[in-house]
Amino acid sequence: MRICIFLPWGGSLSGAVGGFLASGLLSIDSIGSVASRRKIFLVEGIITIGIGILCVFFIPDHPKNSRLLTEDERALVLEGTARNSNLPDASSERRVRPRLILRSFTFHVGLCSLCHLFFNISLQGLSIFLPTIIASLGKFTIVEAQLRTVPPHLVEGVCAVGNAYLSYRLRKRGICITIASTVTIIGYAIFLGSDNSHIRYGGCFLALVGSGSSSPIFLSWVAENTAPEAVRAKSIAIVDSAGTIGSLIGVWAYLPRDAPKYRHAHSLNLTGACISFVLVIIGVLYINLENAKRDRGERDHRLSGKSQTDIDDLGSQHPEYRYQP
Repeated sequence: MRICIFLPWGGSLSGAVGGFLASGLLSIDSIGSVASRRKIFLVEGIITIGIGILCVFFIPDHPKNSRLLTEDERALVLEGTARNSNLPDASSERRVRPRLILRSFTFHVGLCSLCHLFFNISLQGLSIFLPTIIASLGKFTIVEAQLRTVPPHLVEGVCAVGNAYLSYRLRKRGICITIASTVTIIGYAIFLGSDNSHIRYGGCFLALVGSGSSSPIFLSWVAENTAPEAVRAKSIAIVDSAGTIGSLIGVWAYLPRDAPKYRHAHSLNLTGACISFVLVIIGVLYINLENAKRDRGERDHRLSGKSQTDIDDLGSQHPEYRYQP
């Protein structure tokens, strides 16, 4: 739940605040020799670097080292970590072995990585080029186009947190991702099928809401279905890295020669959303099948001839571990 709140609000708020900030910076005179859009990069870059430096000193690398927790809170967090990881002692999580890292490369992690890549092509590409896309919908100045990017990002943030909360309450990540995927598909279908500027602006809302509501849940889905902590950390890193690759592709999806309708980019994003929709359904079926096998005892052989350390290291491969669909 924390992952799903952090990522969408971080992305959507940055988009919304960035729209306000960009419109303000573009309305003032040059900062020394820095003019036009370079003012945005300068100011936002300084803010980002400053906050990044502060994070080095204030964000702990482990609950044991946190100065923000009382002793009782620290003990509670460590107990929860051990319980979620099927380990008797949370301190054993600190031993990272190569075999645990290799265990991160699973079917579920690969599936979520591919889906996260597709959705990040959509989310990052559309977010970055949203001012340009909106400017093509009417005779807007740069400042007016920037201001019109704020509402889609705000709606995206609210819907993303709402979808995350729903997936948390239902304990079913897959169904909530498929709902958001459907919204994404409708949004890009509107881009491709309509020439009405008002309808296309509505498509901006749907495409952002769907992509922004899906992408963070993949990280939560992976975190919930991997253990122990070393495997979980590596699995999240794999999925997030795939999303970063998607972001790079998204930047190059919206090419100037494809303006103003950007049919190739929207077609790419629509295809990615459709593929992800199918892959998520496959992922849910796979998880239900695997849980059923464990219920029938078909994975009990994994405990045979194992030492207690080896059994503790099984994590999500332990026969008693159940995946969340």
